[in-house]
Amino acid sequence: MNEKAPLNLYDWAAGRTGHPFRMWDGIQAGPSIVEQCVTGEVAEAAIRVAQALKDRNVRRVYLLGCGTSYFAGMSIAAALAEFGGIDADSYNAFEFGRYKVDSIGPNSAVIAISHSGHTKVDIEAIQGARRKGVMTVCLTDVPESPLAEAAEFVVPGAGGRDPSLPKTRSYLAALVKGYLIAVSLSGDQKALDELHALPVLLKSLMPMAQRMKDLAETYAQCRNIMVVGGGPNAQTAMEIALKFKEAALIPAEGLEIEEAIHGPATTLDEETLVIALSTPGASYEKIGSFCRAALVIGSPVINVTTVPYDIEGATTVEVKAPGIRENFTPPLLVYPMQMMVYWTSLARGIVPDVIRTNIPKYKQAMMIIMPAGTH
Repeated sequence: MNEKAPLNLYDWAAGRTGHPFRMWDGIQAGPSIVEQCVTGEVAEAAIRVAQALKDRNVRRVYLLGCGTSYFAGMSIAAALAEFGGIDADSYNAFEFGRYKVDSIGPNSAVIAISHSGHTKVDIEAIQGARRKGVMTVCLTDVPESPLAEAAEFVVPGAGGRDPSLPKTRSYLAALVKGYLIAVSLSGDQKALDELHALPVLLKSLMPMAQRMKDLAETYAQCRNIMVVGGGPNAQTAMEIALKFKEAALIPAEGLEIEEAIHGPATTLDEETLVIALSTPGASYEKIGSFCRAALVIGSPVINVTTVPYDIEGATTVEVKAPGIRENFTPPLLVYPMQMMVYWTSLARGIVPDVIRTNIPKYKQAMMIIMPAGTH
């Protein structure tokens, strides 16, 4: 495939009419993709980026992306702060390129995240940052892409371009590549060991597929979904909600726990599924109280947790994460939920790969807002 030619993503994603769809391929590849990311070429590239950040005394990092990549940037920003003491934030690439890039100062770096490396607004933002003379980096799974050509440093991924439009494996890859950069800033061996443990832990979650299928079939006809999380898993909640929208076509909202309390909680009812992401940390008890409040209203609750934490009336999904700090739990919490999203789409009779572009009017609409060659 000629990556330089405009690619019609919608035609490329189509073609399969039953399980396993392309999205399932991506989910199943997740653990091996992460394993490839923590070793070899990818790890070496991350170390080079970290060294450049130190050599140039970078104190401010802007992470850019759209959708899944934007959410990955949020998690990476927390890791950069923890391990490098760097002030970092994630921005939507369009907003950054149009409203922020001209105000960035010296001792800054811009890191663009794009699975395909073809997202036009990422490329434009990186080009704008280079004109400002700051360090530019891209995290992409297509190292020969236009974004990679535009950036000064490239941290490649593994597996190449994913034909499924709802991205799964690329999200895991982006997180781990960003974590590697952050940990390489400090040389924290314990943290590095935790990253090297992630592939094995992800593989250990693969047998959860049947459990997640059962949950999907139970809740496939819910009217709405609210996913809540805190700290590094606030963005995990947003990513899970995005996948329910993209693949299963269920209106879903991912919220930081305090934001969920301030207003959105009033929309809960018996037809709204609540998915809570509970990890030991500052938001742990608040998420538990939100679950109990949702149950009083009558909303079904799934509590996805890394520790035994049964809430009476809620369905508990325990994700084993021994010895993994809270900032590194997002890959582990999102992985079984990717499975649930996939099986939910099948239970609803939906092809998960194509974000509805198998219906002519939706394909026509997507070609207007996301033309070939722009993503």
